[in-house]
Amino acid sequence: MKMMKTALKATLITALITGPVLAADANKKVELSDLHFATTGNGLQQLEGTGTNVSDKPVKSVFVKFNLLQNGAVVGNTIAMAENLEPGQQWKLQAPFNSLSIKPDSFKVTELTVYNN
Repeated sequence: MKMMKTALKATLITALITGPVLAADANKKVELSDLHFATTGNGLQQLEGTGTNVSDKPVKSVFVKFNLLQNGAVVGNTIAMAENLEPGQQWKLQAPFNSLSIKPDSFKVTELTVYNN
């Protein structure tokens, strides 16, 4: 019963903070969409979403940094990365964190860096 309540609570938290979050780098080469907390196969949490190379040139590397927040206070950080994205290509963004020790209720993209060389 306790496990069922924990799973239900995680599902409700995920539903509350899932939404159409959109971010782009300053040079408009990469866009992020559908950023949300998700439960992995082993029961831990991670940030997931979609990244898209919206430029007309290949992108060598992309780094996305996040602050993990609980009641507005930073309780942790995580990062996602991708390499060698062709124009128009998408990737499934995954940014794991230690959800056994921290319990964020929201997040913020703090940096989106794109390298072309």
